[in-house]
Amino acid sequence: MKTGKRLPAPSTVIASLALLVALGGTAVAAGVLPANSVGTEQLRPNAVVSSKVKPQSLLASDFKAGQLPHGAKGPAGPPGATGAAGPQGAVGPQGPKGDTGATGPAGPAGGPTGPAGPTGPTGPAGFSALKYVASDYGAIPAGIQYSGEAVCSGSDHVIGGGVATGTVDGHQIVNVDGSYPSDGTGTGAEGTKGWWADVNNTSATSLAYTVYAVCAAAAAVTGP
Repeated sequence: MKTGKRLPAPSTVIASLALLVALGGTAVAAGVLPANSVGTEQLRPNAVVSSKVKPQSLLASDFKAGQLPHGAKGPAGPPGATGAAGPQGAVGPQGPKGDTGATGPAGPAGGPTGPAGPTGPTGPAGFSALKYVASDYGAIPAGIQYSGEAVCSGSDHVIGGGVATGTVDGHQIVNVDGSYPSDGTGTGAEGTKGWWADVNNTSATSLAYTVYAVCAAAAAVTGP
C-alpha cells in the first residue's frame, strides 16, 4: 500500500503563527504588513511620543498657534534701499484760510524829488481897495412901501450891498421885498453901479432905513 505525506492539523498551524508573532514582535509585523499601509487612522491616540520624533524634523507649521514660545527680539536689520517714488496723489480739498501774517518791513524810500515845474501865468489883479456907500432915507409911514438905492462913484462897480431899517422896541418891523445890484440910475434896473432895496413898513409907526453898497474898482465887469 502506497503512503503519502501527512499534513499538520489546522490547529497546529494557527498555534505556530501565534508563536512566531509573539517571538518576532515588530520584525515579523514588518515582514507581514505591506508598505505605506499604516496611516493616521491606524495610529492609536498618543501613540507617537517625543522619543519617537526625530530631533529638528518638525516645522513651525506643524504646531498650533501659541504652542511655540517667542524667541528673543533680534537686532534691527540694516535699512533697506530707498524705494522708487510713488505716483502723485490726487489734489486734496482746499484748506481753511490762514491767519493774517505780520506786517512786513517798510520798503525803501522813493526816488529823489522831481524838479519844480514852471511858474504859471499871473492871475488877474484883485481888489486894491473897497468903498462903502450908504444912502439914508427918511421915515416911512406905517403900511407904506418905499424903494432906495446906494450908487458907487466914478469907475467903481458894486460887489455887494444890503439894507437896514429902524426898530420898534428893539425889533425891526419891516419886510424887505427886494435887494439886488442895480444900474445906479434910480429906476431899479439891474446893473453893476449900485444897490437897490424895496422896503415895506409893516409896523404901526414911521420908520427910517438905509441902503448900503460895497464898491471897488475893476478893469472888467461881466453881468447885467
